[in-house]
Amino acid sequence: MQWLLARALLCAFAALATNAVLAQAYPSRAIKLVVPLAPGAQIDWIARTFAEALSAVVKQPVVIENHAGAAGTIGANLVAKAPPDGYTLLVGGAFNLSLAPALLREIPYDPVKDFAPIGALARVPYALAVRSGVPAKSLQELIAYARANPGRLSYGSSGNSSLAIEVLKASAGLDILHVPYKGSAPAAMAAVAGDVDMVCMDLALVAPHAKAGSLRLVALAGSKRSAMAPELPTAAEQGVPALAFEPWYGLVAPAAISDETRERLATALNRVVRAPEWQRRLEQKGYEVIVDTPESFGTLIRDDVERYARVIEAAKIPREP
Repeated sequence: MQWLLARALLCAFAALATNAVLAQAYPSRAIKLVVPLAPGAQIDWIARTFAEALSAVVKQPVVIENHAGAAGTIGANLVAKAPPDGYTLLVGGAFNLSLAPALLREIPYDPVKDFAPIGALARVPYALAVRSGVPAKSLQELIAYARANPGRLSYGSSGNSSLAIEVLKASAGLDILHVPYKGSAPAAMAAVAGDVDMVCMDLALVAPHAKAGSLRLVALAGSKRSAMAPELPTAAEQGVPALAFEPWYGLVAPAAISDETRERLATALNRVVRAPEWQRRLEQKGYEVIVDTPESFGTLIRDDVERYARVIEAAKIPREP
C-alpha cells in the first residue's frame, strides 16, 4: 500500500515538473502572427512592427503570415481553429472581432468565445474630411449642406471605413452617394482630385492633404481629440455622437490556450507597448498606443460587439452575404 502511494506521488510530482518545464520553455520556437488582410494594409504595418519588437523580447523568431479575404474572417478563423499552444496568434482588429458579427450574415467563429484576448496594441483616429470645394467648415455645416442638396454629395471609402458615414447618413437623414475604392489611399486621392466630396478614414492619411489645402478636416470620429490634430473637435463635441468609429488592433490567441502561456504572452506584449521605441513609431504614424490587460481588452471586444450591433441595427444597414 505504501509502495503504491509513493509511486502515485512520484507520478504526480513528475507531471507537475514536466508541466513546469513546458511552461518555462515557452516559447521554444518561432511564433506565427496571422494578419487577416493583405500586405501593405494598416494592420499589416502594425503587426510587422509588433513582430519585430516581440521577437526581441521573447528571444525567438516571430513570423508574419497574411491570410486575407472575407473581410478579415478567413485569417481570424484560421487562428480560432489552430492548436492552442501559443504559436499561432491573430493580430486582429475591430473589423473582424467586433464589426463582423453585425455586418456579415455568417462568420465561422464567435469573436468572444473562440479567442483568448492577450492585449490591445493601438487605436487609429479616424477623421471626416471634405474636398476643398465643399462649402462646409464644420460637421453641422456639412450636414446642413447635404440636406439642402440631397443626392449631390458623394463619399469614397475602402471596406468598413464607409460604416461611419453610413451611420451619419441614417441618423441625420442624408442622401450621400457611396463610391467604393480598392484601398484607403485611392479613396483619399479621389477626394483630393474632386472625384468624391468626402472621406472618413485614418487621420494620418488625410492630415497631410488638409495641411496642403486640398482637403478640409471637419470632425474627428473618435471619443476624444487626437494629439495629431488637437484643434479638430470630435463629432460628439459638435452634437453628432452617431459619427463614432474608432478602429483598434490587438493580439488574440485560440480560446483554449493555457493560463500560463497566455500570461507569458501578455507580459511580453506589455513590455513591447510600454517601450519608448514602440510608442515613438506609432506616434509617428498618428496612432494611439493602448496599454491594458487581457481582461480589459476582452471587455473592449465584447462591448464593441454589442455597440456595433446596436448602431448597425439602428442605422438599418443591411448585412452583407
